[in-house]
Amino acid sequence: MRDLSFIQERMKSADNCVIIGGGAIGIETAYALRIHNKNVTIIEMEEQLLGGILDPDMASMVENYLESLGIDIIKGKRVDEVDGAECLKQVISGDIAISADMAIIAAGFKPDISLALHSGIEAVPAGIKTDEMLKTSADDIYAAGDCIINYSSIDGKPVLSRLATSAFKQGAAAAGNVMGADERYRGTAGTFVTRIGTFEVAGTGFNSVTAASRGFEPASGKITSKIKPEYYPDNSDVTVKVIFDKNSGIILGAQCAGERGAAERINLISMAIEFGITLDEFCRTEMAYAPPVSEVYDPLLRAADFGVRRMKRR
Repeated sequence: MRDLSFIQERMKSADNCVIIGGGAIGIETAYALRIHNKNVTIIEMEEQLLGGILDPDMASMVENYLESLGIDIIKGKRVDEVDGAECLKQVISGDIAISADMAIIAAGFKPDISLALHSGIEAVPAGIKTDEMLKTSADDIYAAGDCIINYSSIDGKPVLSRLATSAFKQGAAAAGNVMGADERYRGTAGTFVTRIGTFEVAGTGFNSVTAASRGFEPASGKITSKIKPEYYPDNSDVTVKVIFDKNSGIILGAQCAGERGAAERINLISMAIEFGITLDEFCRTEMAYAPPVSEVYDPLLRAADFGVRRMKRR
């Protein structure tokens, strides 16, 4: 809240704003500033926004929407210098100088593990080590939230995830275990959603690059389709991409973007990941249909079916 109050006060005299970082917080902040008629530039060191979450083709949809609002995006560049002694004047990235009255850094995070280290609790720079019960290396001490190392529910390996949903589940499990329960936290699929203006984007599991780096052989099924029958009013497009392992058929992740319906479809894939469902098994899902609400052949199932056909053509 202190940061918010400071930003709101600073906005009164700032016309040119630079957001350093193109993750979810970065793009949400950029949108919030833009609708207040500020000139906004996002600087992202990777070659796409929402790196590590979306595949480049899905990220480009987010980028195109932001640019349509008049937000400038600089990708593949680091911030080298922030110029201005008493008052910010510009942000310098390589050979580019961007006029700036205000700069907001939304470029990652680092867990504060100083208390744990001081207490002799086992930890590494990525966070405090815990077991399935959220118990640390010290007797009767539990940890949860952004300060701990999280694990993927797909392959059980450490994963960078700082989501409220994960922290909530960890906190509930840790609290139960403190009281003598047998609650086990089994990791995260990294399920997220954000909305910027009229555009909703969601994802879960691994993107294609992450899946490949963890030893899988990823492939995907992707479709853009209406969320209701073509003839029905108040309709819109949604793009769905489902990622799976070519060898086992196990669902590894999914991404979804459009005006509506991204979160509900990604939540289904998150559950499929949790139970290790294959793409072929997922395609047996029967979804509710009525023209005012949904399409008889849901875009999510269409994308999954397309993936199955690709897999069987091998």
